[in-house]
Amino acid sequence: MADMRAALLCQLQLFFILAVIGTPFQYRTDIRMHGNVTCERDQRWCTRMVLMEYDTFKMLDDKIEDFGVKCTTGSYMPYEIKGKQEGDGLLDNFYEMHMLIFHSCADNGNIWKQEHKLNLIPVSVTNVDLEQNYATTNLAIPVKSFFDDDESI
Repeated sequence: MADMRAALLCQLQLFFILAVIGTPFQYRTDIRMHGNVTCERDQRWCTRMVLMEYDTFKMLDDKIEDFGVKCTTGSYMPYEIKGKQEGDGLLDNFYEMHMLIFHSCADNGNIWKQEHKLNLIPVSVTNVDLEQNYATTNLAIPVKSFFDDDESI
């Protein structure tokens, strides 16, 4: 009888531990970001936008969505990014989202990478709709291509 109680107690402890650990992963958050990216130069320029969610351990970072490379001769480009997240890391109750912007709004078509840290969003929020406008700048990191991030994503 004592062995049966011990086995039951072990199962209850395991269930409790799994419930506590699994809590951050039970949420689903639908994410939509939209706005404009601007270039103050009178030239054809391109941009690629990547919405990321960073984790404590970089190998667990999530690419929420990739806008792809789009080009224009206008002074701005509207964008819309839709994606989802299903919880965050262990004991992490907030999404740490960043927008990566690769653009060629620069001299000689050089490509630059900008990174913008967004506000923390609780994992318990089910729908996120953010409007955010970005201005391209060469006060960023020069990169070789619009896809210099792919090795780390």
